[in-house]
Amino acid sequence: MRNNYPKLTLPVRLILLILLVCSLDTVAQETPQDSTQTGYDLGELSLPNPQSIVSKYEYDPVLDRYFYRERLGQINLGLPLVLTPQEFEDLVLQEEMRNYFKLKNDALSGRKEGSEEIQRDLLPDFYVNNNFFESIFGGSEINIVPQGSVE
Repeated sequence: MRNNYPKLTLPVRLILLILLVCSLDTVAQETPQDSTQTGYDLGELSLPNPQSIVSKYEYDPVLDRYFYRERLGQINLGLPLVLTPQEFEDLVLQEEMRNYFKLKNDALSGRKEGSEEIQRDLLPDFYVNNNFFESIFGGSEINIVPQGSVE
């Protein structure tokens, strides 16, 4: 029995083989990664420093730098944190803002002692004397209730 198929030369066979291999690479499926994390999480426990550990900022006018040190008596605990005056001002501003909003949030929730006095300083109710405003929103009073935290 005679075969009527044309015979391919060696370079044509190699080109077809290379094309076949390249096409298999482009069609291959990628399996998605599993989104479940493995391992374990120990969590974090944050305790305040005892009263015997003193944390304070010291200014050195010769170097024009602030040093944050934690000491136990006369013993330094760890290395001091060195800050430029601008970094120190930014850090103090951030700390004051955090304390301010924490105080207002505690006053709003009424969880701490003396929060009644601080609640008087909270945002007052605003009144809008407008019939159109009252017809849309059902009243003329605007209550502002801050929630969450600022960092």
